[in-house]
Parts: sequence; C-alpha cells; structure tokens
Amino acid sequence: IHLDLFFAILFPHDKSYHTVGLDDIRPYFFKQGDIPVYAHQRVMASLQKRFDYIFDSENKYPGAPSVQEHVITNTAFTVKGVNILPVEVMHNRVQVFGFRIRDFAYITDAKIVEEEEAEKL
Repeated sequence: IHLDLFFAILFPHDKSYHTVGLDDIRPYFFKQGDIPVYAHQRVMASLQKRFDYIFDSENKYPGAPSVQEHVITNTAFTVKGVNILPVEVMHNRVQVFGFRIRDFAYITDAKIVEEEEAEKL
C-alpha cells in the first residue's frame, strides 16, 4: 500500500514552544524534500534568524533540512488542495494566527478574537 504523505508546517506565532522543533523536520525532509513553511512575515523573519542554517542557500550545512517559505496574511491559501483559512487573533498585544482547516480549527494563545475573525470559525 502506498500512502501519499505530505508535510507542511503552519506557524501560529514565533514563541519557542511553537518553533523549537523546526530542526526535527530532518526525517521528513529526507523523505519529501523541501518542507513548505507558512507564517506571518514577522514570524518568518524570526525563524530565519533563529534557524539560519535551515534558511541558508549558500554553504548549507550538510544534512540540514530545507524549507519553502510562504509568507501568509489573513487571506485563505491552499496546501496540496486543502483550503486553509488564517484566523487572526490577539495574544495580549501580539497578533497570532489560528487556522481553520475544513471543519477543524486550531487556535492557541488567544486572548481576543474579534467578531469578524470569529465568523471564520
């Protein structure tokens, strides 16, 4: 039986407990190739700084995984035919994303969800 597995990473925000495992994508990278990463521009910049060896394009460390960067806004996007709707919420004074994927929603660290964003759920 052949299972078509595909891995992509959606980052809600850049706190360590959401990002520190990025280095652990190596086994998936070795099987799939570049792993698509979806994040707000602020989060992507933080990842690039923290995991520069993953984002480097020159003199890349052998064995380091590679990613495909996708900066997202609060506009829907598609990953392998699956529609993903970002839900913008506030974690104190920091904007973070939750995600609506089909009939499933994933939201962490939300203090405030504006009515317009709640309607996406």
